[in-house]
Amino acid sequence: MTASTQLVLYDVELVDIDPVRNMLLFQADDGLIAAHSTRCSLWQVGAIGSLRLHANGTFFFHVYPDPRLRRAADLDDEATNTWGWRIDSLYIRVKARITPGINGLVIKQVVRPVMIDVPREFLDLCEAYHVPPAEALRGFIADLCAFQSFYLCPREDGYTSHGSDERRLASDYWKRVYEPRAEPLPRASGSQFISWPRIPFRDGSDQESAPVLI
Repeated sequence: MTASTQLVLYDVELVDIDPVRNMLLFQADDGLIAAHSTRCSLWQVGAIGSLRLHANGTFFFHVYPDPRLRRAADLDDEATNTWGWRIDSLYIRVKARITPGINGLVIKQVVRPVMIDVPREFLDLCEAYHVPPAEALRGFIADLCAFQSFYLCPREDGYTSHGSDERRLASDYWKRVYEPRAEPLPRASGSQFISWPRIPFRDGSDQESAPVLI
């Protein structure tokens, strides 16, 4: 195996923390797994999530946003590139490799491609900052639309903002340049950000997608 080779286990529980030896003990379906960590204080016994094991001995433990969440691999659908999950008696399918959030919420992917020509100067700027052009554009879109809470309510399209300051600056820029053209948009109570329409979630419910100030 190469250093990048990895194994991902789901529904793993952190059952013991040994801060003296800097060891974490996980319970997986196939038995106990010990992992070395110099940050034992960050973890809490009883946490449940997915455990990513790398061939070089490192690991990543992603704690589920909802501790009731479990993988339901029998519902995986390769044709639609979706994975099955369950919370108690609720079964859902979401885009593969996306971990649902609280109560299984996931913002469905509703996108369309837009092709644009970008000038050499923009490409040079991206290269100077070691940022792929698509990443830069996606990041601005996410900041402008105030996408957040990627952990608690992930998006299938992968968009997530860089933080509250970036959301505010992107919103200020957009309003300064384009607001004279715009029709009035509803705003969340007390929010300085643009408020966006309601969107469907994978569990069939609707939830206001307006940004929340943090």
